[in-house]
Amino acid sequence: MSRLQRMFTQAGGFPSTSSALFAIIACPVLFAAACLLSPPTEALQGMGLEVSTWQVFNAGFGAYCFLLCRHRFLNGRYIRRHRPQIERHRSLTKTQQGMIVAGLTETPEYRAVVGERDALADRLGWLVDADDFYRKLSVVTRCFTWLHRKT
Repeated sequence: MSRLQRMFTQAGGFPSTSSALFAIIACPVLFAAACLLSPPTEALQGMGLEVSTWQVFNAGFGAYCFLLCRHRFLNGRYIRRHRPQIERHRSLTKTQQGMIVAGLTETPEYRAVVGERDALADRLGWLVDADDFYRKLSVVTRCFTWLHRKT
């Protein structure tokens, strides 16, 4: 697959597990920076509400934690929609492992299996191994929730 084709595939697909987790962790940091650099309280105070920047950040961070806890429920439709492709990726992974054990790594069939498996993985991103993604997301969510409770 050429570099240009890979970019278009990734633009229309799901991010990888590491990219998705990075974005999830970066959002509260960027929100905190936005709250500090451009206080949203000026507009609220203009309407007569006495709200501090910290209260706005705390409320937004709490809502973010709440929605992260329900990520699996909210995004379950994607897993259901792409179930056949996820199963195809799993079967290709088993086939690839069998070919490695059999010593067929130098054959064109092996390269075809690996190529199709990699193309599916690029397009499906974190959906390929959703259990691993949600296990890591659970750790991030627990940390965020703990931070929110401490504030």
